[in-house]
Amino acid sequence: MWYIILGFVILIYLLINLVLPEVFSGFINTYVATPLLWMLLTIATLLMVKQEKLNIWWFKKIRKWNIGETPFHAAVLIGGFQVSLLVIVGLFIGFGKSPYSFTPSAVLINFIYVCSMLFGVELSRAYLIKKNTGFRRNNVFTLLMVSLLFVFIRIPLMRFSVLSFSDPLEATRFIGENILPF
Repeated sequence: MWYIILGFVILIYLLINLVLPEVFSGFINTYVATPLLWMLLTIATLLMVKQEKLNIWWFKKIRKWNIGETPFHAAVLIGGFQVSLLVIVGLFIGFGKSPYSFTPSAVLINFIYVCSMLFGVELSRAYLIKKNTGFRRNNVFTLLMVSLLFVFIRIPLMRFSVLSFSDPLEATRFIGENILPF
């Protein structure tokens, strides 16, 4: 039943990029409709996990980690290192003004927006990986395909429409700005 979640992820991507901008205005599209779609994906994934009695919270250790004891520890260490580098650069170059509003209502709205996408994407990613990595021979392929899927759903559809492979500089810029950071 993993293909239902895969289809739902692709449907959400198409709805967010093609349908919602035509139907709703900016605020309702961005801060109401989009989080609702990601929350629906979260609920659908959790229901699928419960129905299949699948444990997506723990993965079997398949190799010894060089950084930290688990992938979570490695992610925390690498994230902390990255934030500390950004702070050090900010101390030397200077910090810019934030474009975000810091009123309590704006912080709450942005928190709901970010958390809905975070839970929807990460739970569905964990489900798709856990469901399709049962055999040793296709683990790398599954990780690669699921990772590429979630890289491409983070890029708005309009960015693909302006991509021109006839100009190598433009193609390199697109890859460097849109694909590599994820």
